This record gives sequence, structure tokens and C-alpha cells, in this order.
Amino acid sequence: MSLWSGLERRYMRFHEALYVFTDGRVGHRLIGVPTLLLRTKGKRTGLPRTAALVYARDGDGYVLVASNHGYDRPPGWFVNLEAEARVSVQVGRFGPTASRRRVRRGPDYGASGSS
Repeated sequence: MSLWSGLERRYMRFHEALYVFTDGRVGHRLIGVPTLLLRTKGKRTGLPRTAALVYARDGDGYVLVASNHGYDRPPGWFVNLEAEARVSVQVGRFGPTASRRRVRRGPDYGASGSS
């Protein structure tokens, strides 16, 4: 792990902890972009998991991209969503229950011949 990715990971954990600790009073736009808290149930453990994620709006819904910083595997929160569609989403101080809906699977940019 590079120094930068280690610092980034620590900052993201701090951001998430601050968002949770303040119940959304601080954290929604802490990094300059809108961020929500996605609460899922762990696929293997069944324990509650929380991830602070940048989002976009689409009508009444929220759009999340499971890019995992360009790694070859999906992020843990995405794996949890595939296993359990019921989730909780907190945007600022508001936290409605939600369910996931995959819009479409993107192309595999790592495959040869892809553009």
C-alpha cells in the first residue's frame, strides 16, 4: 500500500466516523462533494456495515458507483448489496430506508479490446 492510499484510507475512515458521530450534522459535504452513509448487512458476518459514499441524484433516487478506486474487485458495500437489497441511507441528518436497484452493469474496461 502506498503512503497516499494509506493516508486516504485513514481520512475516509475519519470522515465516516465524524459523519456517524455527529448524526449527519458534519460530514455531508466535508470533502467538497455530497456524501451519504450507506448501511448494509455484511454478507459473510451478518453484522451492520457503514460506508460513506459520494453520490449523485436521479430524481428521487441516489446513484452510487461501485468503482472501488479502479481495483479489479468490487467494494465490500457492493457485495453486501448484492446479497441483501434492504439498506439504510442517511443523507445529512435524514435517513430513509431504501432498496437497491442495479441500473446496468458497466463494460469490463480491463478486458483487452475494450474502449
